[in-house]
Amino acid sequence: MAINLYSSNRLEKLVSQCAEIFRREPLPPLDSEIIVVQSRGMSRWLAMEFSSRLSIWANGVFPFPNAFVGEIFQSVIQPDEKPMFERRTAVWQLMELLSSCQEDPLFDQIASSLDDPLNRFQLAGQLADLFDQYIVFRPDLIKKWERGEAGNWQAELWRRMRGQYVQSHRAALLDTFLEKLSNGAPPGLPRRITLFGFSSLPPFYLAVFQALSAHTSVNLFFMNPCRHWWGDIVSQRRIARLASGAQEADGLYLESGNPLLASMGHLARDFLTLLQEKECCDFDLFEDPSETTLLSSIQSDILDLERRREGGEKDDSLVINSCHSAMREVEVLQDHLLDLLQ
Repeated sequence: MAINLYSSNRLEKLVSQCAEIFRREPLPPLDSEIIVVQSRGMSRWLAMEFSSRLSIWANGVFPFPNAFVGEIFQSVIQPDEKPMFERRTAVWQLMELLSSCQEDPLFDQIASSLDDPLNRFQLAGQLADLFDQYIVFRPDLIKKWERGEAGNWQAELWRRMRGQYVQSHRAALLDTFLEKLSNGAPPGLPRRITLFGFSSLPPFYLAVFQALSAHTSVNLFFMNPCRHWWGDIVSQRRIARLASGAQEADGLYLESGNPLLASMGHLARDFLTLLQEKECCDFDLFEDPSETTLLSSIQSDILDLERRREGGEKDDSLVINSCHSAMREVEVLQDHLLDLLQ
């Protein structure tokens, strides 16, 4: 089996297809429908949409990727009760470790933040977030640190943390998880896993869902603004930078396609490229915009990877405001919404 990849430029098309799958292939009544999302706002919107489309919607759970992976690791690997890296507790652990680093010359770069307890607490919070991202986005770096192949202060702080507080983390469990799944389907796996509304997903999580797709149904609903392959387009700024180094750009065919997509779609483009390297069953659900407004004309250009230099509608479907503060942005938005409602 492989991941079922549903791509569309419209969120409404994706949720309709997802609801149709739930209707056509219902789970047993006591099984939870697992929909992995990136925000609570998305989970609330999906719950309302499923209720309106299915008439009855119950026993749906909406975990974040981090929480879901933690639960599935616990179910498949059943690790010993070893202290795991947790961002919330890591703040206090790092604060304690940093207090003992004040006289260490290796930590001279951050020495000014180690004397004051408040500064040390703020630095510990930033480092806990950073280490948590390293585990997900750069597991290779974490493994390199643990082999003692780096001598910077972050690497040393991580090694001290591993030695004193943390005996395991998700990056260390990934290899064990993949090995167990390669030997067959363990009991207790969900019958179906749905990932909804993602425009980007770290390779760490994608590897987990790819392995699960061999034993259970995994549906990924991907917001893709363009129906054509756009993984190779680059922004005009990138083209100009490459052109300045003639030897590096020699022999390259560089195309920006739609400049807005090329300059602002970096994360989705990288995720699209990553998906192409995985085994997926593709289902396209693209919808042509009406092109009756300025906004829909821009969406149509992005969908077809075109660049409309002139013409098009001129209306207030796309409004850009220059505001002097975040509060003023909210006030302008409120005034605009009130005007629309009237």
